[in-house]
Amino acid sequence: MSRFADRVVAVTGGASGIGEATLRRFAEEGARVAFADRDAERGHRVAADLEAQGVMAHFVEADMGREADATGFVEAAVARFGRLDVLVNNAGIRNYQAVTEASKESWDAMLAVNLLSYALCSRAAIPVMAARGGGAIVNVASVRSLIAGSECVQYDTTKAAVLGLTRSMARDHAARRGCGSTRWARDRSSRRSTSVGRRRSGRRAKPTSRSSARRRC
Repeated sequence: MSRFADRVVAVTGGASGIGEATLRRFAEEGARVAFADRDAERGHRVAADLEAQGVMAHFVEADMGREADATGFVEAAVARFGRLDVLVNNAGIRNYQAVTEASKESWDAMLAVNLLSYALCSRAAIPVMAARGGGAIVNVASVRSLIAGSECVQYDTTKAAVLGLTRSMARDHAARRGCGSTRWARDRSSRRSTSVGRRRSGRRAKPTSRSSARRRC
């Protein structure tokens, strides 16, 4: 039997990159999947491809930088499938700027997507999971959470904050604690560098349990 048969997994930023790879892997393991993305055309295409393979998939066009969209995505996933077992907070944007160049508007946009959406989606998901006896929330961080790069101050700051958010949420709500980390890898579909979740051993992470794709923080 597939390891995630009858489980429901929701992924933000699920139409490309890490999000799409995560979505497809959970689907391979039997999960029903819901995902959100700003790119409606690609989102519908990914959903159609999954459905053609027999996967129960639900796409929601959403801007995770908006509170109503973040909360509404979780609500839509629960309305569609009747439950929620795993939430993967993955949506993210990046600007290549130093602190002397970054405007307040760009800070606001980066914080809204890369950090606040994680908190807002989790706020909506936790009561649903708790009502069914538990679940898992995976917050996708980055090597930039620990090691800063050049002229990427906003992204590096938000990813460092994801670690703090994960620790705090875990103290309040989790029996097991961790957050998703990433290393650089090649995206085969776009041939661009992207991040893919890995375990400490360096092997690509697989959703082997409710604490899937997580490492200790």
